[in-house]
Amino acid sequence: MLRVCGAVFVVGVLFAGSEKCSANLVGGVTATATSEIFSGPFDRQASNAVNGSIDIAEGGYWQSAGIGFGFGEDRDPEITFDLNATYSLNSMRIWNSPDPPNSIRRTDVQISTDGINFTSIGEQTFDLFFATTNPPVIPPQDFQLNGAIARYVRFDVLESGDGTMFPFEVGLPSGTGTVGIAEVQFFSNGTAIPEASSFLSIAVVSLCCMLARRSRSAASA
Repeated sequence: MLRVCGAVFVVGVLFAGSEKCSANLVGGVTATATSEIFSGPFDRQASNAVNGSIDIAEGGYWQSAGIGFGFGEDRDPEITFDLNATYSLNSMRIWNSPDPPNSIRRTDVQISTDGINFTSIGEQTFDLFFATTNPPVIPPQDFQLNGAIARYVRFDVLESGDGTMFPFEVGLPSGTGTVGIAEVQFFSNGTAIPEASSFLSIAVVSLCCMLARRSRSAASA
C-alpha cells in the first residue's frame, strides 16, 4: 500500500481519502480552449488564464470567440486546464474576466485523469467583477475541490455575465456570446500522484524484497 496525502493506493488502485493536508500551488499548468481571440491587437488566448498575470490589458485574460462577433463562432465554450500530473486537489482560485458581460457566470466543473473521459463535480457560480479603482483590482474567489483526483480540469461554461446560456444552438445572442476569465490557480494536497505504471513497479519491487527476506529467513533457519 502506498499513501499519498489525501489518497491511498493499493497496487495501482486509487481510493480517495479524507486525510487533511496542507495545500500546495500547482505549477506548470497549461490551458486550451474551444476558441480564443488572438488576432491583430487582440491577445486573449487560453494560455493567459494560467500565465500568472492578473490584468485587464491584452495578454491578461482569456476570451472565447463568441457568436457573430467577427472572430469565428463558439456556441459551447470550454476551457481545459492540464496540470501535467495527477493530483489530489484541495481547491482552486479564480479571478474572473475584467469585462463583466463577457465573464463566466456559471460553469460545470469537470475533471479527468486521461483528458478524454471527464466527470462533473458540480456547478459553480462566479462573481462578476466591476471596476471600482483605477487601475482596477480583480478580487479572487476560492472553491474547494475536496480531494478530487485529476490531471485535467475543465470549465464547461453554462452562462456568461450578460445572461447568455450555453450551449447557444440557434441564432444570435443579444450580446457578443463571448466568455472569459483572467486567471485560475489550483492547489493540491501534497505532491503529484505517480502514474499507474509506477504503482506496478513499486508493487513488483516490494514483492521481490518480501520474497528475498523470506528466502534469507528460510536459509538461516
